[in-house]
Amino acid sequence: MTTPNEANEKKRQPLQSYTKDLLCKLHAEEVADHAQRLAAIEEDLAAHHERAKSIKADLTAKQAALESERTSLARKVRTKEETRPVRVNVVADFELGKAVSERSDTGEVLEARALTDKERQTAMFMDAHKDDQRSAKEIAEDLFKGATQPEENSLKVEGGEAKETDPDESDAQDDEDVKP
Repeated sequence: MTTPNEANEKKRQPLQSYTKDLLCKLHAEEVADHAQRLAAIEEDLAAHHERAKSIKADLTAKQAALESERTSLARKVRTKEETRPVRVNVVADFELGKAVSERSDTGEVLEARALTDKERQTAMFMDAHKDDQRSAKEIAEDLFKGATQPEENSLKVEGGEAKETDPDESDAQDDEDVKP
């Protein structure tokens, strides 16, 4: 006698065989392996995003620098001028009573202002020593020396009265006052 499967097998004949992706239940080991791989991918993606942000920031900064330089060069080409460091000389014009600021490269006057009292005194000093053949440094040194050393003749107060003394006399008199 024949079983029902055998009877069905006689009625069924395979026509062809192929492979198809179908859902299958995972074993516990397979789930653990996939979880580890998922964690590694998440970590790699986070690192990739951080690197992409850093590269983008660098590119944005470089772009900004290039745009700034382009703007600066365009302005220079358009105006045919640029700002540069130029020495400026301030000259005292005593006849006008002004201090005049002028460019050293072109001589162009930039501004003029009134001389200060100190600057005017410099003019008086120069006038007082205009015939002196010494350098300004030598004259200034002499003035400084005179201001720091006592005068040859000084005043001495005796009994409420000021008397001019000779330095040599006062030394001799001091020696008399001091007795051993």
